[in-house]
Amino acid sequence: MTLIKRGDDMAINIIEIYLKNEPGALLEVTELLETNGIQIYCISNSGEDEFIPVELVVSHTEKAIHEFSKKGYECDVDEAIAVQVPRHPGGLNSVLRPLAAEKINVLTVASATGGKNPESIIILRVDDSEKAEQILKKNWINILDVDSF
Repeated sequence: MTLIKRGDDMAINIIEIYLKNEPGALLEVTELLETNGIQIYCISNSGEDEFIPVELVVSHTEKAIHEFSKKGYECDVDEAIAVQVPRHPGGLNSVLRPLAAEKINVLTVASATGGKNPESIIILRVDDSEKAEQILKKNWINILDVDSF
């Protein structure tokens, strides 16, 4: 499994694991991260099937993957973009409009913890991250790296 790294260092790694849809399954994963000193910046899950996808952005991606694999979890890593979103009605639209205008498809969206930022942080997984970043920068959208959380 390869972490996403680009020259501009703005790529966010999002870990996706599948958990059995049963009581305590998510707790087992979050306790594993807690025990290993890994902070969760963003977590998202959905579904009612036997196995559900859980997407995570964490403070130490490589360490998290290592710990997950030691416990038998299979996981994938994908690229995402973290952006600051103004906290007012339509704030998210200031990010989505330029992407839609340039035919960038938003695959997933999740809210992240604010941490050091007064603005909301949204994690986007899109079909073309590099092009999306160029579009967002051109539209004065602040893109964050994982150290900004």
